[in-house]
Amino acid sequence: MFLNQAKGGQHPQTCRPPSIDLQNQLSSQIGSLLQEVFHKIFPFQVN
Repeated sequence: MFLNQAKGGQHPQTCRPPSIDLQNQLSSQIGSLLQEVFHKIFPFQVN
């Protein structure tokens, strides 16, 4: 029982590949860069 519980607790971390975190970081950086570019091109837009 304890082994199964420990395996179940560690499963989400081991099952998740680190590439997802890298993709999230890249997407957030690209999003911020796009926002900066849009602010420079369209300074009248608040969003």
